[in-house]
Amino acid sequence: MVVELPLTVREAILGARIEVPTLDGSATLTVPPGTQGGTRLRMREKGVPSARGGAPGDLLARVQIRVPREVDDEAKAALDALGRFDDPELRKGLFS
Repeated sequence: MVVELPLTVREAILGARIEVPTLDGSATLTVPPGTQGGTRLRMREKGVPSARGGAPGDLLARVQIRVPREVDDEAKAALDALGRFDDPELRKGLFS
């Protein structure tokens, strides 16, 4: 079972504890700092119950990083400050 998990940029960078819906209600998932979009985080035995009566399967939460559509000047300055952590070779080899 896979659930799409939207995260803010801040949650992806710093990590967070997020409530995730499960078949038994909700459960807390710890998102590690530096989580990348598309990452799948596993919650053991929080998925679909086994048809044979065994333990439930795992629930996978696929990370979707949500970026704000608009930012003010203060947010732009904060993002510019984050630029010092940018990988200068991030797209190296893209056209190889």
